[in-house]
Amino acid sequence: QKMKPLNIGILSHSYLLTQGLTQILQNRKDHDIRCHGMMADNIAKQIATKNIRLIIADPLHPATQQIVSNKCSENIYADTPIIAVSSGVLPDAISNMFDAVISLYDSPERIFHTVQSHASGFDPDYGDKKSELTSREKEIIKGIVKGLSNKEIATEINVSVNTVMTHRRNIASKLQIHSPAGLTIYAIVSKLVSIDEIRHSIN
Repeated sequence: QKMKPLNIGILSHSYLLTQGLTQILQNRKDHDIRCHGMMADNIAKQIATKNIRLIIADPLHPATQQIVSNKCSENIYADTPIIAVSSGVLPDAISNMFDAVISLYDSPERIFHTVQSHASGFDPDYGDKKSELTSREKEIIKGIVKGLSNKEIATEINVSVNTVMTHRRNIASKLQIHSPAGLTIYAIVSKLVSIDEIRHSIN
């Protein structure tokens, strides 16, 4: 069975960065990855027409700030993970706006792993498993319905805040539930939590 391609958009003014990422990702023999250089205008149209599943963006590109701002405030591009490319250490205020960060100094394997881990939930070959929650996603739902913040959940299960945000987006995509109240009802019905466990957070 022929694998379906994973289309990745690259938003950068740097020819070197764009070509380097394209070479690293498209050279994978075990995956059909296709990279597309993105223009600053009509981002949403480019995502739709090229079936972009993930964007790798230079944080200094003017269009990048617009995208992450829209993603946070207006829920535009909510289903499209955005990974920042950094040449140094990004301040938390910047890195927290992205789903993940890769460094210019990362190995090809590390770059591929970061891309794969954030694109897999949107892989059309994911099949029926896409609707099944992982044990980690169930842990995060428990944290959400107990009223914990992303940072508190991250600390409790020993992952980064970015990872929690990625899981939350995947949970919303799988369950089509977009509010803590809806997740609370789901968690109780699915016996992930008991009413006694969350009584203090719903009073």
